[in-house]
Amino acid sequence: MRVGIIGLGAIGGVLAARLVASRREGEEIFLAAGRSARAIREQGLRIDGEQPVMPPSVAERLEGTQYDVLLLCTRTDDIETALLPAASLLAPEGTIVCVQNGLPEERAARAVGKGRVLGAVIGWSASASGRGRYKITGGGKFILGAADAAGESRVAAVAALLERAFPVKRTTNLQGARWSKLAMNCALSTLGAVSGLDFGGLAANRDARELAVVAVREAVQVARAKQVHLERVAGRTSSSASPRESARGSAPACSCASSKDAPPDRSTTSTAPWCARRVRSGWPRR
Repeated sequence: MRVGIIGLGAIGGVLAARLVASRREGEEIFLAAGRSARAIREQGLRIDGEQPVMPPSVAERLEGTQYDVLLLCTRTDDIETALLPAASLLAPEGTIVCVQNGLPEERAARAVGKGRVLGAVIGWSASASGRGRYKITGGGKFILGAADAAGESRVAAVAALLERAFPVKRTTNLQGARWSKLAMNCALSTLGAVSGLDFGGLAANRDARELAVVAVREAVQVARAKQVHLERVAGRTSSSASPRESARGSAPACSCASSKDAPPDRSTTSTAPWCARRVRSGWPRR
């Protein structure tokens, strides 16, 4: 298999490091690292707590032809810039995998056709401290699905590839998973960007929590208007809650502690449980 990875930021870099470290016999992995190419070529890829790896092939852009899988790990607003030059390098039966946030598959499909596009919803988090230097900041899994029914036959092979980096859950409802993650990003990423607070800081701020719920509710309303069936992308269902949680109707929406008021430990708190309880109760009422 010939694999190309486009974009070596935090997500693409961690994915590349783990795939290169677990490379199979006969498998070729090429990295398109942009301005980071020289540093990665000389110093390799390093994830905190893991052995550094030296990728065999790194360039600013992909080279060669006939890639079986292209993993698109750029920012969503760079899709066209990154993909259009690479689309011609895809093998006739090759697959594009959007390892990104947002709703990238439709834009990728314009370059290669919808039946050749898969999407990987990212359920884990990472940061980059420098070129080729990464830290995994939150564990989780990929949710992998096809952009169109014609691409369903491609999912198994790509799942086997991605599972070498993180667990993979397959879905036939990619849009539902995308919109659920988008609702979370609308609430947490945007508020974090404008406020400068991390997730724990947002959880400790009442105004931020209320704004987060409003953002989630609006995203859910848009998804439902588009007839998207939202899919759970993180957390626990009420059936997996403890008897005490089930009795009081306050099962957490994600796998972290929850309480009526935000806990004082800002480094580990998430706003998600609080938001979920408020949404379930019908807040905000207008």
